[in-house]
Amino acid sequence: MVDLEEWLTKEGRVENVSLESISFTRNVGRSHFKKRAMLVADSTKELQTILHEINEGKQNSNYAFNLETAIGPSQEVQDFESKSLEMGAEHSQT
Repeated sequence: MVDLEEWLTKEGRVENVSLESISFTRNVGRSHFKKRAMLVADSTKELQTILHEINEGKQNSNYAFNLETAIGPSQEVQDFESKSLEMGAEHSQT
């Protein structure tokens, strides 16, 4: 998370890179890890703000993190995924 925040901050990238490009790049080389983190942001500026808060140890309602359990993601992560899908559907209708 620190690396992504630093990368966004350099050379005005926050204004010049799309969320779609960031999401695609982050997912293409993704491997399976026992830790999971999810963020929901409407802009790269909001993403940068969320990352900054997380990196400072603050809470943010657009961020969820957990360790994978033997039976899959926690209920908190499942609820967050549902909220994210609802926000995406609302956003696409506007």
